[in-house]
Amino acid sequence: MAAPGHAAGRRLFVNALYQYGSERSAHAAFGYHLGMTMAHWLCAGMAGLGRTWHLEAQGPGGLPGFTDPAAKLPDLWGNHHMSGMPWLIEAKAARTLGAGVLKNGKIQLDGGSALMLGMRHRQVLCGTSLPGRKDGKWEEEHLFLDVHTAHFPGTGGDTDTSGGGPEGDAEEFVAEDPEALMAVTRQQLMTYQALAFGAVENLRLVPMSRERGSRERHRTGSLTLLEHDEPSVDLRRRLRAEGVHTEEAVTPRADASGFVPARIPGTGIHLGLSRRVYSACAALHRAQSDIPDVPDTRDVVRGPAPRRRDCRPHRPPAHELPLDAAAVDR
Repeated sequence: MAAPGHAAGRRLFVNALYQYGSERSAHAAFGYHLGMTMAHWLCAGMAGLGRTWHLEAQGPGGLPGFTDPAAKLPDLWGNHHMSGMPWLIEAKAARTLGAGVLKNGKIQLDGGSALMLGMRHRQVLCGTSLPGRKDGKWEEEHLFLDVHTAHFPGTGGDTDTSGGGPEGDAEEFVAEDPEALMAVTRQQLMTYQALAFGAVENLRLVPMSRERGSRERHRTGSLTLLEHDEPSVDLRRRLRAEGVHTEEAVTPRADASGFVPARIPGTGIHLGLSRRVYSACAALHRAQSDIPDVPDTRDVVRGPAPRRRDCRPHRPPAHELPLDAAAVDR
């Protein structure tokens, strides 16, 4: 459904199952996930923020107090590398978003700021307004995002938060740091399992240029469209001209790396991991599958503990996936 001329992109609306076949708790869960998605899109995709973490896991720089389940605190935090300071992010979503919901979000942000010990930081309040409950509202009303931000210059010495979240900004160092690779492997294991065992289509290996990692992070966004990544476009042209069709021919190249994506049916979304992380996740999954189950000490029969058996259909490892050097042209 096309959006009005003064709106951006296309109109987003829910399907009939949500409107007529879902209970109130399902509507609340949908609103929560949509609000978090919009906040992450704004901060990480449009404003240049690095990756984000839930504050309930650990606060910026390991500051105390953020893991208190009874405290009124924001949802997320992340490091903005260009400005060199952490952001506290609260995501709200409601039908016909009003001042009351945003006021509660501001209270949560202030609770987080009180624990920053005088550090300079930024508050970001993202409120997503969903159309009303009545029939036809999703087709008539706009889905919009209301953003409030405040900068706190700080009153004391800065605490180093450059190490990122609970396990650091490890994804930027997986190529040379085994510890960083292990940290990312643990974080991305569920993504690997979705690719290796889930209902996905067209799992393949896509060659990409190694030079993409040297690009500077933009202030207005940390994402680069694949078709705008000139080193990868040039690499794929050369691979097609050379008639390269196998992964074994790409691996020895100093200018190429691999990415393992797949299509999620019915959504138009492609999910993927780098070949290095995909292979590391596969090894970790195999190691976990080989861990013997703890025997029940109440059993009368004694013997070796049975091992877990993974009965799910397993897709080929990364080095056996079909090479797709023309993906950028689609």
